[in-house]
Amino acid sequence: MAQVMQQIPEISPENLDRFKGLAQKNLDFWQTLSTEEKQKGIDQSRRMKEDPSIMQERMVEIMVDFDAADADGDGHLNQAEYEAFLQGQKAKADSRNEFMARYDGYSQDSYALFNSVSADSDGITKEEWLSFVGRIMAVYKELAQAQGIEI
Repeated sequence: MAQVMQQIPEISPENLDRFKGLAQKNLDFWQTLSTEEKQKGIDQSRRMKEDPSIMQERMVEIMVDFDAADADGDGHLNQAEYEAFLQGQKAKADSRNEFMARYDGYSQDSYALFNSVSADSDGITKEEWLSFVGRIMAVYKELAQAQGIEI
């Protein structure tokens, strides 16, 4: 993982603010969900923390799906490939009755942000996506905690 992080460019203060903005939009969306939907997400997160094999299985699946979404095989997801990737992840989550909710426009917003920070700036590599999603999740958790919101 350290090797992956070395490949990812540093996040400028401006882009960090954009990461915070995307995380806040996700958090605002979370606030609109029903109590039942929120509990489903909280329970799923708890299960993944308690049983790391669940997270490992999902990560393997995500990596396979990322490669499958790379229709032109160039190692980068362009916007159409990225949106197909996210739609596929949502379909799998739904088929397992797992929680995965994103605000309308998330795929476009996250692609624009990730692509602008990407070292290549023409699509997103798997390594970049992993790093960027990790950063978004960390910021999301920080914001939720600061606002007293359980996620």
